[in-house]
Order: sequence, then structure tokens, then C-alpha cells
Amino acid sequence: MKRVLIILAGLILLPIMVKAQEIQWASEVDFQFNQFSETEYSAEKILGEPDAAPYGQMSKNAFRINAEMGFGSVTLRYENPQPVSQVIVVESYLPGRVSKIMLYDKDDNSYTIYETKPQSHTAPFNVLAVKIDKTPYAVQKVAVHLNTYTAKGWAQIDAVGICEGEYEGEIIPGAATSIAVAEAEEIVIIAEKERLSDKINTKYLESKPVISPDGKTLFFARKNHPENVGGKRDDQDIYVSDLIGKEWTLALNPGKPLMTNCPTAYAQLVRMETR
Repeated sequence: MKRVLIILAGLILLPIMVKAQEIQWASEVDFQFNQFSETEYSAEKILGEPDAAPYGQMSKNAFRINAEMGFGSVTLRYENPQPVSQVIVVESYLPGRVSKIMLYDKDDNSYTIYETKPQSHTAPFNVLAVKIDKTPYAVQKVAVHLNTYTAKGWAQIDAVGICEGEYEGEIIPGAATSIAVAEAEEIVIIAEKERLSDKINTKYLESKPVISPDGKTLFFARKNHPENVGGKRDDQDIYVSDLIGKEWTLALNPGKPLMTNCPTAYAQLVRMETR
């Protein structure tokens, strides 16, 4: 299987000077997956300006997922859709667990602007500022994905803001020297092969992995496998595996009527599962 990593080339550590009135903070939770509860540490705690001080320790004013080792996400809506050149994520406790950031325009088209392998930071809190070329579309929603499988811990997010220009000023006290700025044109995408287990990977070609929004089902294509609907001559069939605990189950071909010799079947399933 392949995992996409992003290397932030030319990483810069410097203060991002931001005037609070120039950042638009999230106003509504559009979707959440795996929040701790509906009251404590819920996705609602991300809304508005940062308020989880003192930073670097657990706060009931910040969001966290329902597991020290797990996946979670939150999609936030902004009252005034606008072009964006920077997304600011206030990682108020145990930073480094943000694995992906996606933007959505007013037509609900999605754009991935940040994707990386989570890792622990030495700093107890951080402001992740992802700088991109100014979007030609107005951003209406931002999705932030957390992954604490590879870096265990009760990671927390305090606030997520969008902004259109360059800024000067302090976002949260004490985080000025730990803000990472990545120029969009300097992001290098590297595809690395990573073998999972014999339940997923075989001597046949597996490709195009897609994980369901809840992080518990893996879909991928397997080429010319004897168990494909068309046998070894079948160029591509869908296989499905479920995450039970920390292990993926034996990947199975769902068979007919879902699987046919139609080459677009995989694409159709992926569209259904990722909506």
C-alpha cells in the first residue's frame, strides 16, 4: 500500500504576527467524528477565538478525540466564506497529531492542502500555520483530521482560523517561536510503499487505497487476482477490509452485483464512500 507524506521543505520557525480581527475563526461545527463526548472536549470547543489557556496542558475549552490512540476529525463552517492564503490551527496540547487539512468551497468541492505523518513535538503546544497560494475560490469549510495512532496522546485543538493575507502579531502567548510556516510551492509529495500484512498485501498489485470517513474501513483495488470476478484476466476489483482494534481484517472481494468487469466500478464506490 502507499502512504502519502508531505515534507515541509524550507521549514521556517518564526513568529506569525496576526491581528485577531483579521483572522476568521470557525463559527459552526458542520461534522465531527469520534469526539470525546457531546459536552466535554466536544467539537464545539473549537469554535471562536483561542481560549484554552494555560496552554500545554489538558483543557476543557479544547477539542479532543475519544481515544489516546485513534482517528478523529472535525469539519468547521465559517460565517463569511472568503479566499484563503493561510489556515491556522491552534494545537493547545500535544501538537503534531494533525494529519490532514482540507478546504471546501461554497459548492462543497474539497481541496487537500496539508497531509503528513503525525509525530510528537517537543513543545507542549503549537500554532500550525499552513500557508498556501491564495485560493481562487471562497473557503466555506475547513476539515482537520487527527491521528493519534502513530503518536499516542490526548491531543487537543483549541481553534481553527482562516485568513487572506500576511500578518504580524502574536496568536497565542508563548507560541511565537514554534509556528511552522510552509510555502505551498515548496511542499514535496513523496509516495512511499508500506506493507501492511498478508491480509491486505499479496504478490498481486494492490493500489488506490481509500479509507472511509470513520477510519474503520479500507477499500483498495487488486489487479489480476484469481478471486477477481473476471479471474486473473480481470484488471481491477475492489477489496474491502475492516479495522478491528489495531488490525485490518482479511481483505475480501464483495463480488456481484457490486463487482463487474466495468472499469468504473471502483471510482463509483470511492465517490459513495467519501462523500
